[in-house]
Amino acid sequence: MLPGLRTSIACALAVTLTAVASCTTPGDGEPTVRIAFLQDLSVPDHVDLVSPSFLAFDMMVQRRLEDRGVVGEVVQFDTAGDETTAIEIAEQVAADP
Repeated sequence: MLPGLRTSIACALAVTLTAVASCTTPGDGEPTVRIAFLQDLSVPDHVDLVSPSFLAFDMMVQRRLEDRGVVGEVVQFDTAGDETTAIEIAEQVAADP
């Protein structure tokens, strides 16, 4: 595994586990945590570049959370490669209870 990829996965896991502490329980159901996944779909061949990382991240989240009785929902956002858009999305995500 590439060192940069290993660091990215470790960071994603840290964010995920932090988010679990603030998950919600709608009604009488299982606790649910929503995790934002920001991606740049403006690059050529973005499906080949972005999809594997999203699918791997989603799979990791689902596996880690199901053992803890928590439902995970990874929500995709497209930044379109624009810094301003990415900041706006990040602000929306931070404001989402």
